[in-house]
Amino acid sequence: MRIGLRQAHDWLRGRGVPIAMLFGDRQIYASSGYRPLPDPVRSLDLETSSWQARRLDLALAAPLLGQPIPAGPIDLAGPVW
Repeated sequence: MRIGLRQAHDWLRGRGVPIAMLFGDRQIYASSGYRPLPDPVRSLDLETSSWQARRLDLALAAPLLGQPIPAGPIDLAGPVW
């Protein structure tokens, strides 16, 4: 998995993408630089068809270009999955 993530990170860095985000187990992805997002994630709840902002334990992000992850909510502009 680390090789695949490293290749994905290299590809993203090559395109100037400063942050990678994924949903997963923090213990598995921590060694690749992923940390839990401290702020709420806004997403579409498909069951209620409403927008919700909530902290998601599985939402992780890794800085790729040395910049910190910006504070504030992340808007997925769609459902979580």
